[in-house]
Amino acid sequence: MLKFCLTCNSLVTPEDDMCPDCGLRFRQNTDHNCFLSGPFVHRAPLVRLARGAKLMSRFLIKGHLGEGRFGTVYEAEDKIRSTDVALKVVEAEARNNDTAWSRVQHEMLINRSVSDFSHVIQLYELHCVPWGATGLLVLSMEYANGGTFRRWLSEHANDWQARTDAGIGYFKQACHGVAAFHDVQIALLDVKPENMLLHDSILKIADFGAAKKDYPTQNPNDFCSEKSSPRESTPSYMSPEHFTAHDADDVDHRADIYSLGIVLYEVLHPKCRLPFNGSCQQLQRLHLKAPPPDLPADCENLTRVVARCLQKNPSSRYQHVWDLLEDMEHGASAEPNPAVLAGAGMNGSGNELEESFNRASQCLSDGMLNEAATLAEEVLRLNPDHAGAKRLRGEIGTRFSQAEEFYRDILQHVETGDLGELTTMVEEAVRIYPGHPSGDLAQARLAARVRRYREAMEKGEVALRAGHWGFALNWFRKALQLHPGAVQLGKIIESLDQIDQMTQAVDEALVARHFNKAQSISRFMDVLIDEMEASIPILREAGTR
Repeated sequence: MLKFCLTCNSLVTPEDDMCPDCGLRFRQNTDHNCFLSGPFVHRAPLVRLARGAKLMSRFLIKGHLGEGRFGTVYEAEDKIRSTDVALKVVEAEARNNDTAWSRVQHEMLINRSVSDFSHVIQLYELHCVPWGATGLLVLSMEYANGGTFRRWLSEHANDWQARTDAGIGYFKQACHGVAAFHDVQIALLDVKPENMLLHDSILKIADFGAAKKDYPTQNPNDFCSEKSSPRESTPSYMSPEHFTAHDADDVDHRADIYSLGIVLYEVLHPKCRLPFNGSCQQLQRLHLKAPPPDLPADCENLTRVVARCLQKNPSSRYQHVWDLLEDMEHGASAEPNPAVLAGAGMNGSGNELEESFNRASQCLSDGMLNEAATLAEEVLRLNPDHAGAKRLRGEIGTRFSQAEEFYRDILQHVETGDLGELTTMVEEAVRIYPGHPSGDLAQARLAARVRRYREAMEKGEVALRAGHWGFALNWFRKALQLHPGAVQLGKIIESLDQIDQMTQAVDEALVARHFNKAQSISRFMDVLIDEMEASIPILREAGTR
C-alpha cells in the first residue's frame, strides 16, 4: 500500500512501516499529518479571509501573506496601533484546537523572553475572535514589507556580487537576531531564509514554533508543556545532531550555528546553491558524514567561517554567534581554537572520549536514554570503532524497538482493549524506554479513553445519588463498554437492569389499574434497592433511595 512520507515529500511503498527513502518509521516522520501516527500534531485548519474583512472592528484585512502548518498569515491595518501588522490566524473549532493554541502560546512566551527586537519580529497580542459557528485565534505581530530573505536570494540568484555585498550584510543581521535568542538561552532550531523577513532593508528573525529553552526547564509554567520534535526543522538546514536526536532536548543552540553556516554557504555559492541536496535519507547521510563542496577562493575568510560552522561535531563549531561575527569582521583562523575544544570537553583525546562514554553509560542507568544515545553518537563520530559506545548504541536501539512494539500494540487496541492491560503495557514501555517518541500519541489516546470512562462513571454516580435509575443504567453501560474489565460495574448494571424492568412493570400495572400487583412489585424493588445500597459505597454514603 502506498503512503505519503511528509519528510521526503514522496509516495513510497513502506517496508515494515518504514519509509525506504528517509529510513524513519511513519510514526516518527509524520509530524504534520494528524491521520498518521507520530508526535500528535494537528495541522491547523486554514482560515480564508477576504480582502476588506474586519476582525473585532480593529483589524482590516489588506491581503494574504502566506500559510503554514499552524495558521494563515494576513497583512492587516491595526486601527488602534495606526499601523500595518501581520496576523497569524488559526481556527479554534468547537472541540477546541488545543495543539494550535499551545503552539501560538509557545511562540508568545518565546518571543517575550527576548529583550532586543532590533533583528527579531515582535509579537504583540493574542486575541480570541468569534467567527461564524466557531472562533479564531488571532496573533498580531510586527509587519515586514520586504518579504522573506529566501525571496531576496531567489531574486539575486544570478548576482553573486550583490549576494557577497548586501547578502553578507543581511546575513550578519540574521546572526544578530539569532544571538538575541541565544543570549537568553533559547535555541531556535529552524534557522533558514524562509524564517528571515526584510523590512526597509532590516532583516528580522521570525517563526519561533520550533524554539526551546537551551536547557531542560524545571518549571512547567516557563513554557508550554508541548515539546517540538527535533525533526520539525527543515532537513536541508538541519544539523547532524538533528538527525540522530530522539528528543528536542538533545539538540542545543549550536545546531543554529550549523544552520547559519548553511545559509552563509548558500549566500556565497556562485549559483546560490545549498551544500547538500537530495531525499531526507540522502541529506541525513550527507549532513552526518560528507564535507560540503568547495566555495570560490575569492572569499577565503568567509569560506573558513562556513567550514567552522559546518563542523559535524557541535563542540568543533563556534560556541557562540558572537564568535562567528567576530571572525567575519576580523578574519577566521584556518582551524578551530583548541582552547574552545578543550573547554567543550570533546577534543577527541582518549580520556575525554571515555568521560563522554561514562556519562552515556550513567545516563542509560538513570533512564535518560535519549541523552545516552546522543552521547554515544558523539563518541562514535570521533571514534567509530569504540566498542563500548557500539554496545551502548545497540542496547539503546534494542530497547527503542521493544518500546515501539508495545506502543504499536497499544495504538492497535486503544479503543477496544482492556484498560488495565493497556495501562500496564504503557508502564512497561515507559520502563523500557522513557521519552520514546511514539509514547506521546499512545499515551494521549489512552488517556482520552480513560477520561471518557471516568466521565461516564461520574455521571452514572450522580444519577444513582439522585435515584434516576434509568439514567444511571445508561451511563454505566457506556462506562462498561469503555472498560470491559470492570467486573463490579457489571454487577451494578445487572441490578439496575432489574430495577429498570420492575419500574416498567409497575407503570404497566398502574395503567391497567392492577394496584395490588404494582404494590407487590414495588416492595420487591425496595428490597433490591436496599441490597444494592448496601453493596455500593456511593449509595451508602448518600443514603439515597
